[in-house]
Amino acid sequence: MYRAPVKDVRFVLRELVDESALQECSAYADYSPDLADAVLEEAGKFAENVLDPLYKTGDREGAKWTPEGVVTPAGFKAAYQQYVEGGWPSLRASAHYGGQGAPILLGTAVEEFWGGANLGFKLCPMLTQGAIEALEFKGTDAQKDLFLPKMVSGEWTGTMNLTEPQAGSDLAAVRTRAAPDGANYRLFGQKIFITYGEHDFAKNVIHMVLARIDGAPPGVKGISLFIVPKFIPGADGEPGARNDVQCISIEHKLGIHASPTCVMAFGQKDGALGYLVGEPNRGLEYMFVMMNAARLSVGLEGYAVAERACQQAAEWARTHNNQQVHIAQSHGGSGRQARSVIDGLKADVVTLALAQDIDGIAERSGVIAPDWQGRLPHNAAPYTFFSIAGTEPPIVTVTVLPTPDGRMKDTGTNILHSKEFVINLVSEDLAEAMNLTCIDAPADIDEMALAGLAPAPSIKIKPPRVARSPVALECKHWQTITLPRHEKTGKVHHLTIGMVVGVFIDDRYIKDGMVDTGAMRPVARIGYHDYSVLTPESVFTMKLPELDGKGGVAGPWGGKDKV
Repeated sequence: MYRAPVKDVRFVLRELVDESALQECSAYADYSPDLADAVLEEAGKFAENVLDPLYKTGDREGAKWTPEGVVTPAGFKAAYQQYVEGGWPSLRASAHYGGQGAPILLGTAVEEFWGGANLGFKLCPMLTQGAIEALEFKGTDAQKDLFLPKMVSGEWTGTMNLTEPQAGSDLAAVRTRAAPDGANYRLFGQKIFITYGEHDFAKNVIHMVLARIDGAPPGVKGISLFIVPKFIPGADGEPGARNDVQCISIEHKLGIHASPTCVMAFGQKDGALGYLVGEPNRGLEYMFVMMNAARLSVGLEGYAVAERACQQAAEWARTHNNQQVHIAQSHGGSGRQARSVIDGLKADVVTLALAQDIDGIAERSGVIAPDWQGRLPHNAAPYTFFSIAGTEPPIVTVTVLPTPDGRMKDTGTNILHSKEFVINLVSEDLAEAMNLTCIDAPADIDEMALAGLAPAPSIKIKPPRVARSPVALECKHWQTITLPRHEKTGKVHHLTIGMVVGVFIDDRYIKDGMVDTGAMRPVARIGYHDYSVLTPESVFTMKLPELDGKGGVAGPWGGKDKV
């Protein structure tokens, strides 16, 4: 259970920041430590009593995509309404647009509580706050009057639309186009990784979108910023006609499942109506206001999550060992994040992010067994979509299919976590065991043991190979690419790319310094549930043809010579 660190925050405000200096600013003349205390106490109650109880169920249930829109986990919509009714969206916003005008300092402290109590919930207000700041910076008076009061109150939410499927984080490659339509524009394109791009919290979603006006200069110098509402506001300022912008799918992620990460399509019909912010071709400059707000908030999220993790670890140790827990804090760093612990800092609770951190403690302290990974359940699965993608360096690809409910399968998740995997060649005698690993078993089930497959240690990586496999490729994870999502089911495949760093070949299949592939009798899948076996009798060779310099073929060549 999360406890908002109200006392710790109060200490920071009083002793480290000197909040009393705020009263010297005319804008914060009404600010007082007593007022801050009251705000912190109420924020702590909301975090503990409303947001925290939804944390676990929200992550397990997750947001769901439907053709009618995204449905957030049970209780989240009601929590957001309480959030709005409590006046929390307006805390640090300008009074001119209905805000309370509290210092950013106090707003940031409260934001930490949201992140610690329920990060999946907190991400929605974070993006809205960034959109508000961008509009305050360069929106016209008319745009501010139309959009900001609703966003400040929390009635409408905001998003940030940068990334595109073909461009990734390279904003110079943005292709979403904006065609002039009278005083406004029509947008056509697609954006990915859009946090809360679609949800059921609010009546309207205001998208801040980077796009290129037709004829704009190439690169980042030709990017403009647009306001694209989900529903076009009418003359009364209320949501009117539906704009031509749709969430066509949501990402299936390793965590923060309650927060929908959306794929947004603009202009599938007549184009999404957009309002230009500021001057043309200066959109990236304006968007940096929102981006920097998000960056600062994400940094705060790291602190908030660490606070929650520390509380939970201490509580677990207390309830399981019935003893006081000593918690020692240290700064993180690149590479091994547990450097200080590795070097001898004494603590009962240690948070680790990477397997190499645990390896470091195992090597230096002796507290953890060096073969700790070998004690974990082994995961194995057959992969039809496997291919060699390069030789110098040797590259392999594996396509990870989703589970029936649309999640990434355990194999893909394990590769992302460990950054290592093994490709084992299936010989005829291993076919039935291979088929057994198809079973949809929970993550804590050892699928190799279930299939009767004994592991053997790899040479250069931690995951073991299948001992009976004639060939094993030891691979380091290089990249995982999300492939296009199915429009109707919302399911997505992932292409995992690995670099081969070690190769095992059973000596029995080495003949005259060459691999005798036919002797291995490897299995290939040929469609449906049908398989085929490569035998020595079915193997043949063909010589590569060459040109004779006259436009013909230099012979002799060809022929199906038996191996």
